[in-house]
Amino acid sequence: MWKSLATPKALLFSWKCLHDMVPTRVKIGKFITLPSMTCPMCDSGEETLHHILLTCPYSQKIWFSVSLACRIVFFQNLTVDQWINYWFLPPDNSFIDSNTWTTYCIAATWSIWKARCRKVFTNCFTEPLDVAADIDLTVAKDLKGNSLLQHSFTSNSHDISFWIPPGILNLKLNVDIAFLSAEIDIGIGFILRNNMVMFLSAGFSRGHAATSEEVECQGLLFATRWCIQFKVA
Repeated sequence: MWKSLATPKALLFSWKCLHDMVPTRVKIGKFITLPSMTCPMCDSGEETLHHILLTCPYSQKIWFSVSLACRIVFFQNLTVDQWINYWFLPPDNSFIDSNTWTTYCIAATWSIWKARCRKVFTNCFTEPLDVAADIDLTVAKDLKGNSLLQHSFTSNSHDISFWIPPGILNLKLNVDIAFLSAEIDIGIGFILRNNMVMFLSAGFSRGHAATSEEVECQGLLFATRWCIQFKVA
């Protein structure tokens, strides 16, 4: 851990996570009475370390909004120790090296905790996208001294497409349309996901259109009709 390129404060916080020394509400509540044990960032679960790191929708949005576009929902069944150990090995088929992955994990965890503390102590809520942008900037600075890692980070991050999760308890329907010319059938596809990045449904259709503007209108009309038909609200 201590060989990571992350900042000393971020490294220290990761060490505290590994040794279960983070003052979450549930942990503090074992010693004193608190008004609430609920997570201040999502209001949807008790604030345990596991919740902050893996299951909090706020944290999950941040992880998916950084350049890595990481879906930590796939790791939420891990224990805290297992998740932290995973920081030192990049995901299978990852486009980044282990040092960059480790730096991201440590920087993201520290930034999420700082955002949580701002909310608790100053009642200032930081949008997930703003936290994610700060994480990307921090990692870029941390990797600046290593030209090889910096090249790996910058050359791949431009190829990543971003999907922004919807708000808590909301759904998001993405529509994509393929159009080459008026002589060729168009293709319309959609995918429906919730704020936990879970797949809910998908569909497709074919049709005809004369212009790209007409194609876009047909795509939106198809998705709207599907939502009405299946009472998606």
